[in-house]
Amino acid sequence: MVSIILDTNSVIAYLNGDNEAAKRIELTPELYLPTIVIGEMVFGAYKSARPEENIKPLKSFSSVCQIIDCDESAGYEYGRIKNELKIKGNRIPENDMWIAACAIARDLPLLSRDGHFDFVDGLRRVAW
Repeated sequence: MVSIILDTNSVIAYLNGDNEAAKRIELTPELYLPTIVIGEMVFGAYKSARPEENIKPLKSFSSVCQIIDCDESAGYEYGRIKNELKIKGNRIPENDMWIAACAIARDLPLLSRDGHFDFVDGLRRVAW
């Protein structure tokens, strides 16, 4: 099985005990976790009644992942993606454009159930 980049909804599903997400994630040799996903997860935790309790499993999970930042090549992909989506009239969340850019820049599929990623040319999305 090929390595994958994780979207926020795949991490949430895994941490919430979704068996199909867990199977897909646990069978993957290398997991790449964008810092943007970590930021989205931490934001969600701070909106909850128990932020520290909700951050602990994320820290544990992220410790087994390769953490990736938005580097120069992702920046170029982001610009291309944003322009193409604007031309097509398709809108997706800003953070998701960055997540897609990270996946394309590393030539890896993205594990996500968000169908709006299918608007992004060159992105391979897999679901569970």
